[in-house]
Amino acid sequence: MSSNASNPRGPYLKPKNMGRRTAASIPKTKRKNTNVSRVKRDREEALRREQEALNELVRIADIRTRYMRGTIGAVDPILVYADFDENAGFLHDTNPKEFPEWNELTDAAKARIGFLLSLAFNGYSFTANVSGELERKWAKQGLKPRDRAIDKINKELKEVGLGNAPYFFVIEAKGRSGRSRTHLHLHGYCLLTSGHEATRFKTALEKALYRNLKVPKGHGPPVKIGPSFKKSDDPKDATYWAGYSLKNALLPGPKIEGTPLYLNTPLRQLAHEFWDIVRDVD
Repeated sequence: MSSNASNPRGPYLKPKNMGRRTAASIPKTKRKNTNVSRVKRDREEALRREQEALNELVRIADIRTRYMRGTIGAVDPILVYADFDENAGFLHDTNPKEFPEWNELTDAAKARIGFLLSLAFNGYSFTANVSGELERKWAKQGLKPRDRAIDKINKELKEVGLGNAPYFFVIEAKGRSGRSRTHLHLHGYCLLTSGHEATRFKTALEKALYRNLKVPKGHGPPVKIGPSFKKSDDPKDATYWAGYSLKNALLPGPKIEGTPLYLNTPLRQLAHEFWDIVRDVD
């Protein structure tokens, strides 16, 4: 009788060999992609370090704000981020030169920096759902959701006179926990000058992503927008809303190909200028 007959489970599980067999020696055994896991860990570590650095920046700015209010009264929201070295060793120990250069930052960090501007200048934060009809159309045509969202949003912003409005979003297809799949939706923020502009921005998002506005029964409005300062209620992280938006950025879901982040050029320019102020770049 052959060994296969005596061992119905196959030659790879012969009793005399079981102690020496490994998963690598068994055909078709699924193995974890260590390279992918390592890259994911490295990215998570980079994001963690950047978040800690920005939290330290905000902590120092809060200290300087309280100090400056006691000495000069009203405080410019950007001035508290300038000339950090004047108070180094007195109010704090951090030197602005210790922060990374702009080109060394990830887009996630740049998004958090931009959100600080949104807080300083009464920006607005938003959540926007993509209609199921539009989502199915993009999938059928093999289109990338992020790229299509950018094209449609930019087109509608021009229609309402906000073509140069600085804004950021992350598109995802996962829920808050990151484990459950959902429909496509965006989280982001924009730098505007008034509630009237916020209304026009909301209209542009609705026309771009939910044009027919036929909301399924039991669902909330497809687009929600409100002042960014209401999205910074976490005392340990002033950039909470940007962090929430980025929660699934590394793994946005199978519906998303490539990076799910988008910072438009006007926002990048403003955030870059702000970062140069922080780092005291001439």
